[in-house]
Amino acid sequence: MIERIRRVSSRRFGRIAIGSADVGKYSVTLNRSAPDDSGATDIQVKIQSSKRELNLYVTPTELLSVPEVRAARWNDRSSHRLGAVGKMPAWWCVDGDEMDVLIGEDDETWEIVLRMPTSVLDQIDQERTAV
Repeated sequence: MIERIRRVSSRRFGRIAIGSADVGKYSVTLNRSAPDDSGATDIQVKIQSSKRELNLYVTPTELLSVPEVRAARWNDRSSHRLGAVGKMPAWWCVDGDEMDVLIGEDDETWEIVLRMPTSVLDQIDQERTAV
């Protein structure tokens, strides 16, 4: 998958593909935001390793769909929308024991992608019961 991403990023200005998933242990932290005027809250999902950090926001409903990410296979041309970074949606897909989080308007015109092990999904699933 990274080879495909590198080919795409070399053809289009502004696209960034960040390395392989082999960067050490990841930690996942979920924090609920303070309610807004309507009472709605978001949940910050922080995924960290010694080399990178991803902060994205999901709704409580989106957080329930974390198990569906495993069914989103890039080779089948499928992805699962889950959360956002700033105002840009995040699209998740799995490739074997690794997954990609593509950040951009859609899963074809993303701006940045991060690769990490699928074990991060297990950590998110464990943490979501605590928020």
